[in-house]
Amino acid sequence: MANSVERALGFSEGPYFLRDFGTADVIMAPYLERILASLFYYKGYDLRREHPKIGNWFDAMETRECYRGTMSDFNTHAKNLPRLMGGCFFKFGKYLESSRLVDQGPFTQITSEVNSASYPEPRLSREAAAFEVIMDHEKLGALNPYGVGAFDLGMRAALTYMLTGEVCSNLDSNSHLALRYVRDMVSIPGDMDIWSAKRLRQACEDTALLIAPQDPEDGEIIVEQRSRGEPIRKREIVPLAGGLYGGSNLGERGLSPRSNIIGGDERTFEIVAN
Repeated sequence: MANSVERALGFSEGPYFLRDFGTADVIMAPYLERILASLFYYKGYDLRREHPKIGNWFDAMETRECYRGTMSDFNTHAKNLPRLMGGCFFKFGKYLESSRLVDQGPFTQITSEVNSASYPEPRLSREAAAFEVIMDHEKLGALNPYGVGAFDLGMRAALTYMLTGEVCSNLDSNSHLALRYVRDMVSIPGDMDIWSAKRLRQACEDTALLIAPQDPEDGEIIVEQRSRGEPIRKREIVPLAGGLYGGSNLGERGLSPRSNIIGGDERTFEIVAN
């Protein structure tokens, strides 16, 4: 299939399926994006690198605001696809290093997910992520299965670190679990844009590491569980998908997923971890 798409793109004078951006690109975008994510996560295969014309197509798409506002990330797709497709299976039935990278980071090292040359990280990506969390911190705390206290202290520390680089060690004994729950539940683009999600996921993981290292099996998914759409192993209470609200997402409260910050409304937030 990838070879067929590569050949089809080869007939065009530009990076799109036809000479200019059009309906064909809009129709193909969600399919190719899911294929890109699933091949990387489940097979360890980099579609953009192995198929240059497909890579150029993604690069061109990522320069367009209409695509930036709707593109998802590998983490979100990897958790959604098994239920949408009736099952996804790892290469040789084994959890891969590419899978671990998507689940546990470092998230900025997933270079095939988004090309920083065609879609540079917005200057206020961290602030946009903080805005989305702060606006609904009470509801997010109430929904976090590891408790309001663990979430509140952990998230204050994570946001402080994300925005200022300051490391805060005043954490609850379960804050690492509460933060990794958030790390796994962020849904793109419903909760925030892809760059903001990378920064929030990484801040959650970096802060969680202050309490406990990553369990080698922390992100591992049993193939049979993935095919049935069951929860992550060793964290059965965590749904596989659905956004931070476990069935909806932050966007449903009426705000744009990108918030007003990305659009230029520069706001400041006082995040104090105490």
